[in-house]
Amino acid sequence: ENHFFICKGRGCSPSEAVTMPQRHSKNQGNMGSMITYHERQKIKDGTHRVRFGVDSQLSFGYCCLSLTPVKDPVVTPSGHMYSREYMLEYLLTKKQEAKRQQALFEAQEAHRQAEEAEQAAATADEAVKAFVSGQTALGAAEPERKRQRTSSAVDAEVELEEKKAAVAELSKAVGTRSTKTDLKRTSYWVPEFTPVHREEKAKPPPERPPSPMTGQPLRMKDLYDVDLQEDDATSGSLDKKYICAVSHKQITFQPAVLLRKAKKVILESMYKDLVAPTMICPITGDKLRKKDIIRLAKSGSSFSAAGSVQSEKYSHTTT
Repeated sequence: ENHFFICKGRGCSPSEAVTMPQRHSKNQGNMGSMITYHERQKIKDGTHRVRFGVDSQLSFGYCCLSLTPVKDPVVTPSGHMYSREYMLEYLLTKKQEAKRQQALFEAQEAHRQAEEAEQAAATADEAVKAFVSGQTALGAAEPERKRQRTSSAVDAEVELEEKKAAVAELSKAVGTRSTKTDLKRTSYWVPEFTPVHREEKAKPPPERPPSPMTGQPLRMKDLYDVDLQEDDATSGSLDKKYICAVSHKQITFQPAVLLRKAKKVILESMYKDLVAPTMICPITGDKLRKKDIIRLAKSGSSFSAAGSVQSEKYSHTTT
């Protein structure tokens, strides 16, 4: 280890010297002596973090598909809000994609079954030929087998043996790497080393279209109507705000719930104080069940308490 010593007097021994701590830049490894933190930031080396602003978050009352204020809003069981027009268009597109995928899957399965049937027929034919040849006398079958052994078959066997010998010669180890591995890396155009295309198999389509946000199966009857109450102070602006149907407080980043029977949105604090103890709707007076309460997805903000507000990316540019 490298240490720095300061002698107390002339001719002092290392045991009497005062050991000085190393510079912290040495803790960065080999890079610390040649590149500074400012230079690493300039070349964008290492982990970079970016904090999301409020403009990068979806506000309450905005469609999760169009990212615009909702029109004729609907809510899915996951609590995400959409405009009915965009959600119906999305479901229609996904159903059309499922039909095309189902057609490809059926064609693939028909082709696979035909190949299996053909292979089974060929196997049965070979079995019959083997049985017939086995029943034939050896003396009579020998001339017939000799006649079947044509020159083309002999040439094919010779070519196969030569190919195996060439591959074995290329596979001989040279140092820590084999010749075949080196040629595959440098001479990728050689037919022996060209990549093999693997045909992608079509998968059966899902029974129902997936939700845009969660990927869970979604049905038309899972779209719950919402009657949002606009804030009069923002009714004429493009950035509309909405208020709680009970407390009339503006809903920005607070948790909110949907009362399915009343089609109204209230703050979660109002739900805990007024609805949860009795499970009576404060708007219609109807008895509520747990499935009548839909917790809406919370809108994001730039504060860390709102959830994930930071993105990280690692890039290594120095060697």
